[in-house]
Amino acid sequence: MRSRLRDFANAVWGWIWRHPFFAVALIIIGAALDAFFELAEDLPEGQLGPFDQFVRGAIQHYRSPGLYQFSLIMTDLLIFPFVVIILLIFFIYLLIVRRYVLAAGVLIIPGLSGLLILLLKAIYQRPRPLAELIKTAGYSFPSGHAFSSVVIYGLLGYVVWACFARRVWQRVLIIIVVTLLVLATGYARVYLGVHYPSDVVGGWIAGVAVLFGSIVLLDALQKRWGQPR
Repeated sequence: MRSRLRDFANAVWGWIWRHPFFAVALIIIGAALDAFFELAEDLPEGQLGPFDQFVRGAIQHYRSPGLYQFSLIMTDLLIFPFVVIILLIFFIYLLIVRRYVLAAGVLIIPGLSGLLILLLKAIYQRPRPLAELIKTAGYSFPSGHAFSSVVIYGLLGYVVWACFARRVWQRVLIIIVVTLLVLATGYARVYLGVHYPSDVVGGWIAGVAVLFGSIVLLDALQKRWGQPR
């Protein structure tokens, strides 16, 4: 029995050693899914109330026309037509340079992610906060903008990484830019009063799971079809 367990452990470790990125991605996806469902379980019990009140108070305490316009811009970037234009630019470029797997990913993944967020909202049916600066339809949890910011900005960052980033500083810059865009989007949704902070956190966590799953899939398909990564 011990020898079998030892052989199994050696086989697992060998697989991890040969596929470190895939192994790390699976760990991140699993941790993100676990965190999302743990967060969702606390919704009916009201355990997120103190957290939501504290963060909302801290963000909404500072009001100004500049912050309001900034929040509107960060919101508009992820809705029609702006997000479609951005994705089409990347899609056309990837077709020109014959990166067909990435082109398909840029076209398909955001669309499927949009359907997923609608499904999650329909499952949890959390009402939106009452104090809204703008009117928004639909349910609140998880935040579609927070989710989309991780998936779309992360996906486009991965494309830029794969096509252009050859130096360490370039890759660090991509990570910083994507992170700032994601954080700014979450801030905007809470500032505008259309989401609770826990909605934003839930959207981010779900987005991380989808993003890393998408990257693993794209990476595997590029290996399969012999395209550069």
